[in-house]
This record gives sequence, structure tokens and C-alpha cells, in this order.
Amino acid sequence: MIMHIRRSSKTGFTLFEVILSLAVSAVIISAVAMAFQVSLTNSRLTFSNNEALQHARLAMDKIIRDLRYAAKIKGAPTDVLEFYTRTRVNDDWHAEVILYHKNGDVLERSINGEPATVIAGVGPGDIRISVLQTRLLKENTTGGLTNAMGVHDAVVAVEVTLGVLDEFGNEVRLIATACMRNV
Repeated sequence: MIMHIRRSSKTGFTLFEVILSLAVSAVIISAVAMAFQVSLTNSRLTFSNNEALQHARLAMDKIIRDLRYAAKIKGAPTDVLEFYTRTRVNDDWHAEVILYHKNGDVLERSINGEPATVIAGVGPGDIRISVLQTRLLKENTTGGLTNAMGVHDAVVAVEVTLGVLDEFGNEVRLIATACMRNV
């Protein structure tokens, strides 16, 4: 006599198990996609911020280099920095008037009233200048630096603040102090 044993043929997944696994997979994939999107956005923001900082550093280096040879600061209001320099060429002293001016979103530099050249500002992939501020400094009794009350004080240094906006509108500010050599 031959006996037949019947086994249950439950080799597949139930509909509930399939739907549940699809839902869990969708949640996991969505979380990974959102994390990737946030990472990509942060990467673009960091790159844009670094680009703005690099442009600001180049502009600030030029300002500080010029200020080191300043003989006299004409004035230091917001958005304008004007000063005189003296250079010696073949035993002759030559004076120059250097003007830095924030004109809208650009920083311009002019020497002796010649047409201004753009130092930093709006251009393809470039930054926008948000702030150009200066503070005149004089030596105090302890040898430190303090605010000068005006151009008639013995100005020995100038603190320059340069603010720039990256392509997303985030502001980066650089502050540097230039000690004047010709004082």
C-alpha cells in the first residue's frame, strides 16, 4: 500500500508581507535620497561660500598691501576708503591718491582720479560686495591700538571690514588691520 502525504505548499509571500516590505523599502529609499539631497546642497553651499571667501581675500590683500604704504588717510566713511601714498622712484618722491569705493555690488579702485577698475564684484560666478567699512586706529599709552577720533589723530593703522555675499546670499566678512609704514 502506497501512502500519499500531502504537504502544504506555502512557498510564497502573502500579499500583506509584500506590501509591508515595499513600504519599508520605500521609506528607506526616501530617507537615503533625502540625506543625499541635503549632502549635495551643503556641498554646493560650502563651495559657494569658499569661492566668496577667496574673492574677498584677494580684494582684502590688495587693500592691505596699498594701505601699508599710506602716508595719510583722507577719510574713512562707510563704502569709501581714500588715502595718500608716497613712493620713491629714482630719488624722487611721487604721491598717489588711492580710492577704494563700494559701488553697488562691486568694489572699485582708482589711482589719481583715473577711471576705476573693478577689484571684486558682480561677474559670472563672482561675488557681491555687501560691506566696506574702515576704522582708524592710533597708538594708546600702553602701546596698543585704540579708535582714532579723526584723521587729525596720529593714525598708525587702519582696520578694514569687507563683507561679501555668495551666490546664495550668505554673507562672509573679513576683518584685517594694516599698519602704515610711512607714518
